[in-house]
Amino acid sequence: MKEKITISIDPDLIEKLDKKIDDIAFRSRSQVIETLLLKSLFGQRTSTAVIMLKAKHQYLVFKKFDKKNLLEKQVEWLKKHDINEILIVTEKTKFLDELKNYSQNQSVRVLVQKSGGTAQALLTAKSFLENKTFLVMYGDLFSDFNLSKMIDYHMKNKLICTLALMTKKESSEYGNILMEGNLIGEFTEKPIKEKSPIVNAGFYLLNNEVWDELNKSTKSVEKELFPQLSKKRQLGGFFISGYYIHLLK
Repeated sequence: MKEKITISIDPDLIEKLDKKIDDIAFRSRSQVIETLLLKSLFGQRTSTAVIMLKAKHQYLVFKKFDKKNLLEKQVEWLKKHDINEILIVTEKTKFLDELKNYSQNQSVRVLVQKSGGTAQALLTAKSFLENKTFLVMYGDLFSDFNLSKMIDYHMKNKLICTLALMTKKESSEYGNILMEGNLIGEFTEKPIKEKSPIVNAGFYLLNNEVWDELNKSTKSVEKELFPQLSKKRQLGGFFISGYYIHLLK
């Protein structure tokens, strides 16, 4: 439970704090102040995101809903939460040049991975991510959940990875999760038989220590890294709410 305190602040500083309240990333003065304190005490907040985009899903970047393309919606949401360095990791296809040109207009850098697998996608972007805490998201998703709260939670807990979580009635099509308190006790990617209604929502935060857990032979974040971090009690979970769409479901 949070403790209430009373503080005195200069009126000019209060005015600057109030300008940050947008009802999306920040809903109150106390949330703004808490976030600034976390940044001061525990280091720089997350400012980089990696969008993992399978070759067969590249067309989704241009797909419109709510009068905007998917990538435009993703970038807009990320920037509302102060994430301004955005990378797409994908594979080489005949649509790659078109994707690069469109992404450039959105101030997004496109990287091409040479071998398959989500772990290899991360390693492709390693030079842009070292010494950072960063967000990873799947390229066929959009959500408007409060990412800033998830970042604050991740910073407080100091785990290597924090997964965004949600519940699904038919959960076998997602990564299944068994919780142990605030930690993920077991992670199983798309099990034949459902283990839990709690699933991986497709967004996760990683600390710099993740590079010690990956090597050239690691192929899958979901099948190798997450179970490995779970066993080491370094995999946390954060339940999200709000608008959520998986364009392939």
